[in-house]
Amino acid sequence: MAHPQSTRPRGRWAHNGTLAERIWRRIDRSGGPDACWPWIGPRDAKGYGRLSCLRVHREVWKLVNGPIPPGMHVLHNCPGGDNPPCCNPHHLWLGTTQQNSADMVAKERQARGPAFGRAISLGKARARAARFR
Repeated sequence: MAHPQSTRPRGRWAHNGTLAERIWRRIDRSGGPDACWPWIGPRDAKGYGRLSCLRVHREVWKLVNGPIPPGMHVLHNCPGGDNPPCCNPHHLWLGTTQQNSADMVAKERQARGPAFGRAISLGKARARAARFR
């Protein structure tokens, strides 16, 4: 029979505590109840807190308010402006896809420019050559 310690998860698979405990211990709540509570763990490219494949602000919403209804998004409304790592439940609200898109545009977080979608930058000479083929 294997030693009991040899079957415990190690490294990145080692989980100490429940999901709620793992989330709350990585949130800096030192600023008080009205301040932003930044996630101090890993973040994705857009700055949102991540825990494995979970977006942390969504998990905080679920812990405090219950399930997120189908088709709804968890949006930020931080007093100091756009702050994706914020996990203060008082700064989170539910919105529709349309509200989420409008919020994203208002905060200038939408995809834009030549690196997104089908837009490509040819440069003036290549654009002129392509136009006259």
